[in-house]
Amino acid sequence: SDTLTFNFNKEMNTAKTESGFTITGKDATPNPGYSFAWDQTGKIATITINWVPGKTYTMTLNQATSQDTYGNTIETGFTKSITTKSGATFGSLNLESVSDTTCKGTCTIVPQNSAVFIESGVCWHPVSAPSEISTFTTDVAGSFTNLSITGFEPDTDYKIYPYVIYNDSNEKPYIQLGGSVEFSTNPLAGGTDSDSPEVNYLVSTIDYPYFVSSPRHLITIGNHDRAPLNGHYRQTAAINMDHETLIKINNEYSDLIGTLYDETKGFDPIGSAASPFTGTYSGRDNEISGLYIDRFDEDNVGLFSCIDSAELSRIKIVNFLIRGKNNVGTLVGSVNSDNSALISSSSAILRDNFIDGGVYAKGNNVGGILGKGMQYTELKTLYYSGKIVADITVNVSNYGGIVGITETGSLINNCYVLPKYGDSTANSSINTSGISFALDKLGGIVGYANSTTVSSCTAYIDLNAGLDNQYAGGIVGQALNTTIRKCYVSGSAGAVYPGSIAGKFEGSSGLIAGCTANVFTSHRNTTEGEHPCFVYHTISANVYPFDHPTEPNICEYDGAHDCYFRK
Repeated sequence: SDTLTFNFNKEMNTAKTESGFTITGKDATPNPGYSFAWDQTGKIATITINWVPGKTYTMTLNQATSQDTYGNTIETGFTKSITTKSGATFGSLNLESVSDTTCKGTCTIVPQNSAVFIESGVCWHPVSAPSEISTFTTDVAGSFTNLSITGFEPDTDYKIYPYVIYNDSNEKPYIQLGGSVEFSTNPLAGGTDSDSPEVNYLVSTIDYPYFVSSPRHLITIGNHDRAPLNGHYRQTAAINMDHETLIKINNEYSDLIGTLYDETKGFDPIGSAASPFTGTYSGRDNEISGLYIDRFDEDNVGLFSCIDSAELSRIKIVNFLIRGKNNVGTLVGSVNSDNSALISSSSAILRDNFIDGGVYAKGNNVGGILGKGMQYTELKTLYYSGKIVADITVNVSNYGGIVGITETGSLINNCYVLPKYGDSTANSSINTSGISFALDKLGGIVGYANSTTVSSCTAYIDLNAGLDNQYAGGIVGQALNTTIRKCYVSGSAGAVYPGSIAGKFEGSSGLIAGCTANVFTSHRNTTEGEHPCFVYHTISANVYPFDHPTEPNICEYDGAHDCYFRK
C-alpha cells in the first residue's frame, strides 16, 4: 500500500566488500530515495519504507563482490520495479438513524489517484461473522456524502467501514479501508418495508441470505445486480402478489428496478432457460398469495421459470392462477439440466373459494408443483390441491399432480395431492378442456417417470385423459424402469388405458410394492390387459406385489374396485 515491509536474508562470505541496495523514484521527480548497506553478517532483517502514494520506484541490489570458499569472486545484483498503491482520504462516517433493517448517515471519501480508481462505498459485516462482507457502492466516482442502506437483519450488531477500490500496476483490484463504526439494528418492528424504495442490498450467503419480505423483493430477484440468480434468499413475511399490488409497485418503483410486472401477462417468472435460478430460496413457511401468471404462449412458467442445481424449500403458495404452454408448474416450470435440483417441504393450495385458480397449459410437461424434471431431481414432502387443466387444440402428454415428467435418478418421496381445500369429498383433478383432443401419460403424482423412485405418496385425484389411446394411472401415468412403493390413491381414472397404480409399466427393471388403490376407471382393469390388476397395457418388467413377494405379476383384488396390494 503506502508502506512496504519486507525481509531480506542473504548469507554472505565474510570476505566481501560493502554491499547493499538502493531505491530511487522512477517518476520524473525521484523522491524519496533510500540506500541501505548490509552489516557484516550479510543479513538485513525487516525494513519498512513509507512510500508516496501512487508512485513507481525501482529497487536495485548494489553490486555485491565477495569470494566463495575457493577464492572465486562473485558478483550479484537484481532490479525490481514497484508501484505504490494510491491512497484515499476518509472523512468521518456518521450514522444518523438506525432502524430494524436500515441505517442512514453521511460519509466522505476522497480517492488520491483517479487514474486507477474503481469505486468507493461502505462495507459491513455482522460483528459475530467478520468474514461475511456486504457492500454498498456509490454512483458517483470519487466521493459521496449521503448514505442510506437497507437489508440488515434486525436485532444484530454490525461493523461498517468506508472503502476505496483501485487497480494496481497489474490491473488487480485492491481495497483500502477506513475506520470502522459499530451499530446495532433494532428488533423487528411490525408492518413491512413496502414504502421504502431501496433495493435489498445484502450480499448473500447460505448463513446470511437476502431477506425477502415484500412483493418488490420477489420481483427484483434476477432483475437487479444486488439480487442475482445465484443468490441465497430467505422469506421473512407473508407476501401478497395480487394483481393490483404489483401494478402499484410497477408505477412507484419503475425508475429504480424497471418495469418488471406486465399488467396483461402478470408476474414474470424468476430466471429463464438461458439464465436459470441456481441459488437457494427458503420460504420459511410464509405464504405467497395471489400469484397470477398468464403466459399461454410461453414455455417454462411458474414462480421460478427454470432452476439448475438449485434448492427450494418451505415455499407455500396459495390462491394462484398459472397459465403457460410447455413445462408449467405452480412453483417451477422446468429443471434446466441434469444437475441435481431439490424441491422440498413446499405446497400450492387453492382455497377460500378461489374457483378460477389452478394450473392451465396448452402443451406438454405440466404438474401441480413442477412441470419438467430432469435427471436427479429430488421432490420431497410436497403438497398440491387444486385443478390442472389441459386447454388444448392438439394431443399433449406428461401431466401429473406433483410433476409432469422425471428422468433417470429422480426421487419423489412423501408427496401428496390432496382433496379440494375445505371439501374432503371433492378430489383434485387433471382433465382436458378440449373436446377432440386428449392427454397421454397422465398420473396422480407424476405423468411420465423414467428410472425414478416414487415412494410414500398419496393422491386423492380424478383423472380424465379424454380420447385416443392414452395412459392414465392413479400414481404414475407411464413408468419406465421405475420403482413405486407404499403409495395410496383414491379417485377415478378415465382413459383408454387406465391403471389404478400405473397406466403403463415397462422396462427391464422396476417394482410396484406395498401400494393400495381405490380407483374407479372407465375401463375395468380386472377384465382386460395382460396383467390387468394395476396396468391395462403389457408389462415387460417383473412387478412383485406385497402379498406375493417372491412371485412376480400376481395381484389380488376385490369384486368392487380395481385390484390393489394389501398391506
